[in-house]
Amino acid sequence: DTRAWCRAAGLDWREDLSNDDPRFARARIRHEAMPALGERAEGAIAETARQLREEADVLEAAVEAALEELGGGPGVSASVLGRQLPAVRRLALRRLAEQAGGELGAGEADQILALGGRGSKSLDLGGGLRAVVEYGTLRFTRAPEEAVPDPVALTVPGRARFGSWEVEATPGAPGDVSVAGVGGGLTVRAWREGDRMRPVGLGGTKTLQDLFTDRKVPRSLRHTLPVVVRDNEIVWVAGVAVDERFAAPGDGGDLVGLSARALA
Repeated sequence: DTRAWCRAAGLDWREDLSNDDPRFARARIRHEAMPALGERAEGAIAETARQLREEADVLEAAVEAALEELGGGPGVSASVLGRQLPAVRRLALRRLAEQAGGELGAGEADQILALGGRGSKSLDLGGGLRAVVEYGTLRFTRAPEEAVPDPVALTVPGRARFGSWEVEATPGAPGDVSVAGVGGGLTVRAWREGDRMRPVGLGGTKTLQDLFTDRKVPRSLRHTLPVVVRDNEIVWVAGVAVDERFAAPGDGGDLVGLSARALA
């Protein structure tokens, strides 16, 4: 249908070669499963989609009613929200987060509800968004997101200012961590999507995003933590992990101590 529309409009297009690559599940479904299932399966899928849209409309109305009962926001009763059906609770929280200019990830609605309704508690949700419960009232706040610092060079020996951090490399000293085989020049930069490393003791690679989650690093700090790299290989993430490929084996002659301290 898309090709026919382009032809009628006199437009050229580009084919994504992965569309025909059987290594991808979507390609196998398109070229193998769907022809085998035939029109009957297509009709069933279309009917299921129609029913899901209708059910989504019902759920949307339930969320609207729940928010009206809660006062519409921005502050709502945590206890009244907790009495709603689980799906309504999650969607109501997502709506309130959107009103505050943010969005919730998977599982975060349950984490917010776990804050309870007593005293004053908060949960950092990343991107400057925070859920706050104060004496039974739940609300979302949004602080300005801190700018991601530009990469800086770090000589060995030497110091470098990275955002609100100072990172130092000292030959022959222990520092916060001891590394080896880093040569005389490093770069300090921010975390990037898809970054991976081999943390000491893990026995394999892991994404920094998963490491941050495992070690409970607040989302608001993740893009401002110093990531020390050598030739695009991660050596150390300050306060989080050192890569086993650069971990100092002992008292080697090329030992370098790396340290990072937050500046006032």
